[in-house]
Amino acid sequence: MSTPRPRRLIWVRGQAEAGERWAREFLANRQPSRVAWIGIDHPPGQGRAYLGQTLEAAVIDTHAGLDPDDWGALSGAVQGGGALIILSPPANEWAERLEPAPQPWLSHGLTAADLRHGFVRRLIRHLSEDALVECLDLPTSPRRQPVIEPLNPDSITGLSEATANAQQQRVIEALEHLAHQPTPQVVLITAERGRGKSAALGMAMRALQGHTLRLTGPSRAAVATACQYAGDAAPAFLAPEHVRPEPTPLIVDEAAALPLGTLERWLSDNPRCALSATVHGYEGSGRGLLLRLVKSLEQRGVNLLPLQLEQPLRFPPSDPLEEWIARWLLLRPTPPSPNPAKAKAALRIERESPERLSDDESPLKKVYGLLFSAHYQTRPRDLRQLLDDPEIVIECAWRDQQLVGVLLARREGGFSRALCHAVYHGTRRPSGHLIAQSLTFHAGIADAAASRGLRIQRLAVRAEDQRQGVGQALVERARTLAMNEGLDWLGTSFGGRTDLVDFWQQTGLDCVRIGNRLEPRSGAHALIFLQGLSATGHALYHSARERFAIHYPDQRRHTLAELPDDLAARLKCPTLEHSMPRIDAADLQAFAYGHRALWDSHGALMRWFEQRGSTITLSAQQRALLRAAIDDPLNSAAITQAAGASGQREALAELRRATRQGLNQTHE
Repeated sequence: MSTPRPRRLIWVRGQAEAGERWAREFLANRQPSRVAWIGIDHPPGQGRAYLGQTLEAAVIDTHAGLDPDDWGALSGAVQGGGALIILSPPANEWAERLEPAPQPWLSHGLTAADLRHGFVRRLIRHLSEDALVECLDLPTSPRRQPVIEPLNPDSITGLSEATANAQQQRVIEALEHLAHQPTPQVVLITAERGRGKSAALGMAMRALQGHTLRLTGPSRAAVATACQYAGDAAPAFLAPEHVRPEPTPLIVDEAAALPLGTLERWLSDNPRCALSATVHGYEGSGRGLLLRLVKSLEQRGVNLLPLQLEQPLRFPPSDPLEEWIARWLLLRPTPPSPNPAKAKAALRIERESPERLSDDESPLKKVYGLLFSAHYQTRPRDLRQLLDDPEIVIECAWRDQQLVGVLLARREGGFSRALCHAVYHGTRRPSGHLIAQSLTFHAGIADAAASRGLRIQRLAVRAEDQRQGVGQALVERARTLAMNEGLDWLGTSFGGRTDLVDFWQQTGLDCVRIGNRLEPRSGAHALIFLQGLSATGHALYHSARERFAIHYPDQRRHTLAELPDDLAARLKCPTLEHSMPRIDAADLQAFAYGHRALWDSHGALMRWFEQRGSTITLSAQQRALLRAAIDDPLNSAAITQAAGASGQREALAELRRATRQGLNQTHE
C-alpha cells in the first residue's frame, strides 16, 4: 500500500447558508456514509459518535456552536488525502459572536453573553497564521479568491486488505497468546488517533477465527473498523451493559470513551482482557487509562502488557492536520520539567489571567500542561473553560521561573429562596453549582444553595514538588480569596481515595457528603469537603456534618456496603442522636411530597416504619412495597414487583404515595 497523502484543513468564512451550500457542492461526489457533518446533521458535541470510524471528510459548522472535543475526534477519523472543513462566520464577526450552543460548564446565572472570547480568538489566530490552512471567503470573487482544489478520489487512502506492520504484528501476537493461555493478563494498546489500533484488533480476531472471543466498545459504530478488518471472524458486538464475568477473552475497542469505573470492574471480573485506547483527552478517560488504570493493575499484581502504536496508518507521519490539531488543542502539552525547582527558593503564588493565557502560548502551555499531566479528566473542552469561563479563578504557584502548582476554582451559590425550594424538592436542577445543589438536594439542607462559596475545581502539583507544602499554600490562597470576597464557605469535590482524603483533611476541610454511586470517570464515590468561613458558612458546615453523621451509616448499609475499609474509617464522624428525629422528619417529608431519592431517604424511612408501621393503616401491597424498599433499596426489580408496577418510575411514585398516606395518619 502506498504512503497515505497529507490531509487538508479548509476554512470557509461567510454566512451559514452559503457555507453549507458550498460544502455540499464540494463533497457532492463523496460517499455520504464517509462524511461527517457536525453542526448540520448532528449537533455540536456529537463528534464521539465517529470514534473508530474512517472518514473521507468531516465538516464542522461553527455557526451552530463550537465544541473542541469534536475537532479532536473527527480529525483523527479523516484518512489521508481527505479534509477537515471548518465553516465559520467572517473572522471579525466570529471573535465577538455570542456562542449559540450551550456550554456544559456554564453555570446557572450566567449566559452566553458572559462568556469570554479568548478560545475563539486563539482559534482564529491559529487558523490565520498557519500555511496549512486553505481559506475561502463567501461570497466568492473569482479574481480575489484562491482556488480550492477538489478532493481527488484517487488520493484518498481507503481501507485495503489487512496487512499488519511490525507494531500491529506485536498486537496480534499478544492477543494470540492471550487467547491460548489461561493465565490472567491485560493487554493495553495505546496510541494517538489513526495508528491502527482498531485494525490490529480486527486482524487479531481474524487470526483467531474459531476461538471464542467477546467484543465490546462504547457503541456498535465504534467497533466498525475492527469488525471490518476481522471479516467473518468478527464476534457479535456485546453492548457494555451486557458484559458479564467470563473466562473467555474480552476485547474492548475505543476503551477510553467508556467510564473508568466500568473498565476497572470489567478488568476485575474478566481475567483476560485486551483494551485499545487513545491517550488524548477528547475520548473521555483516555488519559485516565495511563494515570489510573495502569497503576491500579500494577497494585493488584495483574500481568499487564502495555503496547504502543506510533506509526500512523490513515495519514502520513508528521501529517500537517494532526500537527495543527495537536498545537491548537494542546494534545501534546509540554510536561512539567523533571528537574526539581530549588527547594529553598521562595514559593510565590500569583493570579493568572485567562486573557493572558489566550494571547500568550508560553504560560498557557505551562498551566495546561501541568493540569493535563495531573488529571485524567482533562480534555479539550476543559481548555475552552479555562479560557472562556467568566467565573474561573486561576492561581499558579511558582519557584523561580518554574511552575510547580495550579489551582482552579469557581464561585457557587447565591440562589433565591424560590430556587432553593425547587432544588430541595427536586423540581429544578440548574446547571453547575455542584456543592451548593448537592447539599440542598442530597444532604437535605433546604437553604444550602442560598449561601455563597468557592469550590476548588482542580488542584495540580508537579510530582517533584508534592508533599512540600505547595498544595497547602494554594488552598490557603483560595481560602483568603474567598474570605476577602465575603463568601461563606470553601469546598471541593473529588473521587474518594485515601491519599486525597488525608490531604484535604490537613487543609482544614471536612467531609460533609459522599455520593451513592461510583463516578464514571474516577471509578470512586464522590466526596464533598467543606469549611465554613462566615457565620452563615459555619452554620451550613455544622448542618452538613450533622446530616452526614446520620446519613453515612445509613449509606453503609446499602450503596456504600463495599466501600474500602481504610477509606470508610477515615470518614467516620460521631452521630448526634438528638438530631436524628428532626432530620428524619425532614427527609421523609422531602421524599413523600417531593422528589428526594430513595437512597438518600432510606434510613429515615426504615426508622419511621419500624416505629410507626404497626399503627398506620395501609393495604397489604403498600406494606409489601415499603418492606421491599426498606429491606433492599438497591433491588429495583423487587420494589417494582412489590408495587405491581410496570417500571421503576411508577413503583417509586407508589412508594411515595404509601409514605404520604402513612405520614398523614401519624400527623393526625
